[in-house]
Amino acid sequence: MDSIAMKLIKGKSYIWLFYIYFVLFVTSGMILPAIGMTAGIKYASILIPMTFGSLLVLEIRSGIALDSWWRAEYEKGKWQYPALLAWHATGLVGSVVLCYFMLTRFP
Repeated sequence: MDSIAMKLIKGKSYIWLFYIYFVLFVTSGMILPAIGMTAGIKYASILIPMTFGSLLVLEIRSGIALDSWWRAEYEKGKWQYPALLAWHATGLVGSVVLCYFMLTRFP
């Protein structure tokens, strides 16, 4: 059975993924209030942990980590690979906590 999951290719830029996530976040943050959901930005904040989570899964499956410019540079075995995975996991945990507080604590 063939898998349809995307894998990173070393040396290739994936900045287009960032643009997709950014556009989804900004447009949902603008559209939700326009249709009557006054707390639209709170619900748009759900996309932030989804971004970190999908990025982390993509990097682990591929064995290649993205650098700060979303370029697939660091392969498994280099010291940067676990460091970047730890950084992205920290971003995931932090964004989940932020999302929780955005959804439950703020008006």
